This record gives sequence, structure tokens and C-alpha cells, in this order.
Amino acid sequence: MLHRVPSIALDLLTLTAAVAAAGFASGGWFVVGGVFALFPLALLAAEDRVGTERDVLGRFSGALVRVGALAAVAIGMAVYAIRFEKESGAEFAGALALAGLLVVAYARVRSEASLGRKEGGGGPAWHALLLIEEFLMLAVMAITMVVGQCFWGLWTVAALSGLAILVRLVLLRGMAAGQTATSSGG
Repeated sequence: MLHRVPSIALDLLTLTAAVAAAGFASGGWFVVGGVFALFPLALLAAEDRVGTERDVLGRFSGALVRVGALAAVAIGMAVYAIRFEKESGAEFAGALALAGLLVVAYARVRSEASLGRKEGGGGPAWHALLLIEEFLMLAVMAITMVVGQCFWGLWTVAALSGLAILVRLVLLRGMAAGQTATSSGG
């Protein structure tokens, strides 16, 4: 059934759910916000599972949707943490989580472009790692929002983002070293 849904419709649903999650969270309705944050998670998973064919512009819009959904939920969590939680430094946690999410999203798009992953094609094994990172961060944001711990969820996302960037750099360096050894060895 999902293979008949245009990718733009999934993109719009994903962004709408993410903005709704951010709005509910920033208004203090953290449980409803957390539930709404699960919708982008499911929609992004469905789109990657279905593997809709996208041209270059479609891949770019898909990347913008992923970035927008993650950023919207993180901003809503940061506003909730600043307004309703007692911990100091919520602004810093929100900024660090948002910066980490943006770098992870950029690194995913750049990795796909550099290493030749086609949208919807199985791709190399590292693609599964890229999806797990993104879904894990959104799942952490949704769960911590439901339990009302947005401050700690932001710190967890910031730490996961740093770890994701480090893992991606190590993987790409290993791939580059393997290509160099193959080309010089013979």
C-alpha cells in the first residue's frame, strides 16, 4: 500500500507530525508531544523500507525532511526543558543536540552522495548503521519526551550524535584506507 503513496505525501506527513510534536512539547504537553514524535519515526522507517525512487531533487527534499523533523522535535524539547524543567543549562543542551543532529544529517547525505548509495537500493552494509543512528535518536527523543525528561533526552541525543559522527569518520577512513591499499597493492 505504501508504495503507491507519493514520496512528497510522506514528506509532508513527517514534517507535520514533527512540528506537532514540537508544538505540544513546547506548550507543556510532553506526553502528547512524545506520542506525536513517534509518527515521524514510523513514517521515516516506512519510506526507507518501501524505498521510493527519487531523483536528485527528491533525495535533497528527503534529506531536508529528515533534518527538519529531527530539528523540530529537538527544538520543541529544548523549549520544554527551558520552560518547565529545573536543570540549568537546557539552552546549551538544546543547542548541542541540534548542532549534533544537523552534522549527523549532513554526514548521512554526504556519505550517500560520496559512496554512491541509490535511494531505495539495498546499498552497502554501512547504510543500516546510518538508519539506526537516525531512528535511535528520534526514538530517544520520543521516549524522553513521553516521560517528561527532555533535558536528559537532549544530552543523550548530543552524546549519540557525537558518537555517530565518530563512528562514521572511522568507517569512512577505513574504507578510504582499503581503497588506497587496493589501488597501490595491485
